[in-house]
Amino acid sequence: MSEIPNNKEVLKDLKYIRRQTWDEVFNTWQSNEDGPGFKRVYLDRGYADWQAWRNTVVQRLHLDELDWSLYDVQSPAITVPSFHGGPFKPWIERYYDGANEPTFEQIIKFPGTDIQSRRKFVDIIKASKDVDLVGLLKDKKIYIIEGMHRCVAITLAASRNKSFNASVRISLANSNLSHFPMEGETPGTTR
Repeated sequence: MSEIPNNKEVLKDLKYIRRQTWDEVFNTWQSNEDGPGFKRVYLDRGYADWQAWRNTVVQRLHLDELDWSLYDVQSPAITVPSFHGGPFKPWIERYYDGANEPTFEQIIKFPGTDIQSRRKFVDIIKASKDVDLVGLLKDKKIYIIEGMHRCVAITLAASRNKSFNASVRISLANSNLSHFPMEGETPGTTR
């Protein structure tokens, strides 16, 4: 299998690069989160290391059982804002404003958040560092599983007519889940 089948419309702005193994996807994810800020997060949440923390997401969404492909996002300023935020409780509570599965274009516009002024997003825009994302395709929508802050930064840059001079790639797989279970929810019969 090469490209993800039966999703031409959703994938129209993505250029297929190659198939990926789950280990490649997971290693890229880990390198994206290799820093003291992430270490503080997983230690504060009671995890011994990064793998133990992120394996909760892997197991919940069955990520290691999926067929992965790597794509280049051809027009990030147009495409990334249409991606949907992933099923992460802190994001839902802090940034989704009660919306169900909002796009990043919607997320940056919700009132009462620090998105417009948060330094982290501005720093990502200024760095113009190449971006790797991890996403799941479900119901003809792309949901971001890794790279939420980067997607917000790209969407903010686009909304402010600022250039983001970096390549954006996404590791993508089809999800068979009927819905994405939240932290603490057992996926069991949702598959």
